[in-house]
Amino acid sequence: MSDVNVQLHMSPQARDLAGRFARANEVVDQELVKAAQQWGATALASLREATPSRTGQTKAAWRADWSPTQRKVTITNRKPTAVFLLEGTKPHLIQPRELPGFLSFLIDSSFR
Repeated sequence: MSDVNVQLHMSPQARDLAGRFARANEVVDQELVKAAQQWGATALASLREATPSRTGQTKAAWRADWSPTQRKVTITNRKPTAVFLLEGTKPHLIQPRELPGFLSFLIDSSFR
């Protein structure tokens, strides 16, 4: 089972700018870093909010890592159930936990 990975990679880098923007490089670079970190925090909060939880372990397993040398934010979740919770599953047979199992429906008398 693979991990769930979401990445934001900034390219071109601010230091790639040249010419008349040479003095602005440091300011632009700082703003890009700030924007990437804010994006990471927002994406992390959104993923945590969207993750259904029964025990809360998968929701708590989301991590955001900022790599200044590679200029990217990576959001991961190492729980095996994260992929199924986010992407869903294909149709499959659901077996009862206890045998013999049966399926029952309770229909309210107001149902007509």
